[in-house]
Amino acid sequence: MREHNQLNGWSSDENDWNEKLYPVWKRGDMRWKNSWKGGRVQAVLTSDSPALVGSNITFAVNLVFPRCQKEDANGNIVYEKNCRNEAGLSADPYVYNWTAWSEDSDGENGTGQSHHNIFPDGKPFPHHPGWRRWNFVYVFHTLGQYFQKLGRCSVRVSVNTANVTLGPQLMEVTVYRRHGRAYVPIAQVKDVYVVTDQIPVFVTMSQKNDRNSSDETFLNYSTYLSSDPLTTPLLTLTI
Repeated sequence: MREHNQLNGWSSDENDWNEKLYPVWKRGDMRWKNSWKGGRVQAVLTSDSPALVGSNITFAVNLVFPRCQKEDANGNIVYEKNCRNEAGLSADPYVYNWTAWSEDSDGENGTGQSHHNIFPDGKPFPHHPGWRRWNFVYVFHTLGQYFQKLGRCSVRVSVNTANVTLGPQLMEVTVYRRHGRAYVPIAQVKDVYVVTDQIPVFVTMSQKNDRNSSDETFLNYSTYLSSDPLTTPLLTLTI
């Protein structure tokens, strides 16, 4: 494995992975087609890259469900009312009723400390308020390290770049959904982010009372207007 500096809160990708609970599918595996009722889920990954080294960079993942599907207030996936897809109107309001499943599954001990409420590396889910409504597991991977997060249809993760090598880097995310007492991969996405030690500066210049600004012609002994968003918003020069 290529050596990288440790990211705060992240773990080495050489750790054990529970493939029985969290199967690993390669791209092109036929099982992807049946990983979600009614079609495929898309994951959209964005970030506020480029980031100045030492600052935080934030990654956001948003899930896009098939037509007529949405997440309700309880974290279940339901069909939108009066929305007609290729299969027509559904008599069952639920695509996935995880609330009912969770009550039946965890009712045996009342604590939620069952063997399936864990991440791929075996760490238990954090029991924050409302955690039972979080039915997706997001695994972020970059620089030979991973970060696990339980969430709903959108999550955000911030990384401090103090230990990140300058230049372009790759962030990959795999998303799992609840499936009985196991989890099913539903989407994978990756994107390039950049860490830099240089601050890009863009300056725009124009001439006061210029009748034709598109000709890019500047006259001597006239006032110039310069805009630099990192310093003063407007500078006046006379050349």
